[in-house]
Amino acid sequence: MAQLNMLFMSSIESLISEDQLVLPTLPEIAIRAREVAEKPDTSLSDLIKVIHCDTAICARLIKVANSPFVIRASNPVNNITAALTRLGLHFARNLITGLAMEQMFRSRSQLVERKLREVWRTSTRIAGHATIIAKHFSTLPPDEVALAGLVHQIGVLPILSVLEENLSALPHEADFENLITDLHPHLGQHILKTWNFPTSLHIVPKEYLNFQRHHNGHLDCSDIIMIAHLYDHTITGHSNHAVPTWDHISAFQRAGITPEPDTHHAPILDDLRTEFESTASLFR
Repeated sequence: MAQLNMLFMSSIESLISEDQLVLPTLPEIAIRAREVAEKPDTSLSDLIKVIHCDTAICARLIKVANSPFVIRASNPVNNITAALTRLGLHFARNLITGLAMEQMFRSRSQLVERKLREVWRTSTRIAGHATIIAKHFSTLPPDEVALAGLVHQIGVLPILSVLEENLSALPHEADFENLITDLHPHLGQHILKTWNFPTSLHIVPKEYLNFQRHHNGHLDCSDIIMIAHLYDHTITGHSNHAVPTWDHISAFQRAGITPEPDTHHAPILDDLRTEFESTASLFR
């Protein structure tokens, strides 16, 4: 298995160096929503024209607009116009982008499909955890942090695309965790740059696992996704990374979260578990 991983690693690295690796593209509805939202003279009605035929996206936006995730929520809304009015143009743009990406996590292969669904489930959990961390410990826009959570493992897609094209050479239960762990951060950053996402987001795939990361600025998206990822690990017990004790990770200091010494635990995060779970369900 290690030899197979090395072969695929070499193959993918060659494709990257020769600029021949096929990168995923944003779904059309996400591209159009971002284009509309960035026009200086645009309006909510312009955005509604983009999404009104996608009933699934509309239903989920209404669900978000009626949730505690939106601080301004009061009386329930039941139509997309009212939902977008409550969410606002740029908030809606980021949510549409993130929610539309679910359709990218599909494959004809059962092996690849299973891994893609696992990655998407993880991404929705991280997005949910991250938005609540942002709400309680930062001034960052929750929609931006949610989008960061949904895209932090986007680099897995081209790796699994190469895998799908070479299934005949692989045993059914091949373990590509090490391959994915090694390559997805660089690919993720490259994809988000290609999509013209802001720097605050396109550094997330490379920085959320950089536990030695230090900077003098305020808490940023990478810090929050790191904390959300570490908290998720305490719930699921699943991680492919050696993690230092939390009191040695400076992201917690920037968030004002005090972990227990020499542990992977912070009581204040346990107190937010219900909020974490309910918010993660919005993205599923």
